[in-house]
Amino acid sequence: MVWITLLKGINVGGNNLVQMERLRAVLSRRGLGTVKTYIQSGNILCNGPDQATVRAVIARALAEDFRLTCDCVTLSADAFCNAVDAQPFDDPDPKQVHLYFPCAADAFVNTGHLVAEAKAGETVHWDNDVLYMHTPGGYGRSPLAAKLPGLVSAPFTARNLNTCTKLTEMAGALTLGDL
Repeated sequence: MVWITLLKGINVGGNNLVQMERLRAVLSRRGLGTVKTYIQSGNILCNGPDQATVRAVIARALAEDFRLTCDCVTLSADAFCNAVDAQPFDDPDPKQVHLYFPCAADAFVNTGHLVAEAKAGETVHWDNDVLYMHTPGGYGRSPLAAKLPGLVSAPFTARNLNTCTKLTEMAGALTLGDL
């Protein structure tokens, strides 16, 4: 089965540095199949028996081979693709839409608090354990994006819609054996 794991805070601001080539080799050596990564921010696609095993292998590899720990989320390719397909915004700029995935099973989002922090034009939507955020003025300039970690109940990791779309394409190819 194809799994997608999103690592939080990898290769951001010079912290938690992980070379993707080395990560792929380590994860393959530890038994995950057909390991692929996308860009340098900790996006991993692989074949594995189940979610718990994939998460455990990745966590152990990060701790033992890279000497770091980080929050992450592991989803089946189907669940990830469904989340991407469900993004609720009409004709958005994919760089300005972010999908936030909770790194803990018990995450909860009070969208009322988020809406109160949003500036004009920003929109949030919480559905099926994914927080969708549209920041047409730019994610880096969004007060909501900056305050989000303090407004949610658990760690989340975010990816823009461009990245999520590419990961769905890669997952489809991996499922078909084309990668």
